[in-house]
Amino acid sequence: MYSKYLFFTLLLLLPFQTVNAVIINEIAWMGTNISANNEWIELYNESTQEIDLAGWILQATDGAPNIVLQDKIPALGFFLLERTDNETVPNISADQIYQGSLSNAGEKLLLTDNNGQTIDVVDCSAGWLSGNNTTKQTMERCYGVGDIPDPTPTPTLWENSQNPGGTPKQSNSQCLEVGPPNIATNDTPMPTATNTSTAATNQSIDLYANITNIFINEVLASPTGPDADGEWIEFYNANNFEVDLSDWKIRDTIGAVKAYEFPNKTTILANGFLVLTRPQSKITLQNSGDELELLNPQGNIVNNVAFGAASQGQAWARTSDDAYKWTANLTPAKPNTFPETKANKTNQSSEVSPQRINENAIANVKGAGAKFQKPLFNFLIGLAVATISAIIVFILYKKFSPIPPHSNFY
Repeated sequence: MYSKYLFFTLLLLLPFQTVNAVIINEIAWMGTNISANNEWIELYNESTQEIDLAGWILQATDGAPNIVLQDKIPALGFFLLERTDNETVPNISADQIYQGSLSNAGEKLLLTDNNGQTIDVVDCSAGWLSGNNTTKQTMERCYGVGDIPDPTPTPTLWENSQNPGGTPKQSNSQCLEVGPPNIATNDTPMPTATNTSTAATNQSIDLYANITNIFINEVLASPTGPDADGEWIEFYNANNFEVDLSDWKIRDTIGAVKAYEFPNKTTILANGFLVLTRPQSKITLQNSGDELELLNPQGNIVNNVAFGAASQGQAWARTSDDAYKWTANLTPAKPNTFPETKANKTNQSSEVSPQRINENAIANVKGAGAKFQKPLFNFLIGLAVATISAIIVFILYKKFSPIPPHSNFY
């Protein structure tokens, strides 16, 4: 009898864990603009408790990928799984690296806990419910905090991400009214520039008019492969807040002028990058030289870049001092880097340390002293020889002189 009470008491003492607290939140089954192999999967913890994922398994029913999870997922936090290496999602560290690719034809994914209990299911065995392999928009889930996911979701519960590349380790861009909350990274919320309609208020128009520091950061006009597939333009948001690029335009001014208008709800993250490929923009960059202009919704030029004849495989990239130069280091969606030039190496090799300069100065002084002392030495030697010779001549003269001492010449 007492054993029964003890058993139920122990059950009450066990840590409580909400079933389905962790969901499969976003899937980049199509990869990224950089590589189709850059696949990633994001989990989200809907509960207010940190959950240890050690021993949990995320697997596709066809056997790949089969990921044995490690580490913990924070309360109301994200857990990012990157395929193959930590470079899959630029500038965002993975919580775990995994092996195995997702089929573009679709997968059925199961998330089970360390007791083998099914926590979440995403059944896309008949084809992915959303996501775009051409634009590289990810498959985002619309479940929100406190909602218990249906283990057999319908297409209405998934949407394409607003932007290529999706929202790794951030709130999903779609279904924000029911989606996970924005997790603040500091105590002060950052402003977001938005344009909700064509009938924007004067306040929003003024906000757009004041937005600066959106740069055309890197341009590849002459890729090593076909221009039609390999050309791209990279933008950089140097502000510490996200900017909505809805209705902004990028256009070239040389040759057949072509303008591309960013779709509604296109955003660029704070201090983030956005890469626009030629298949997306339909803008043909002239290899002989071109000029690009970035315009806000009011038609004001926010940034413009002109470049001359492009060398194959080199990008026209912005430097830290807001200048531009050619570089063979292609860094789409990453900070620009520049290879060390021969001139720089020559300058570095010609640099002399202060100690070396002092040593050279001392050597020069010694050398000058030596040049000065050698003629003086020769002069003194000559003077000594002349003096000795004069003394000898005087002695000989006194000894053999025909005129007796004290004689009177007169």
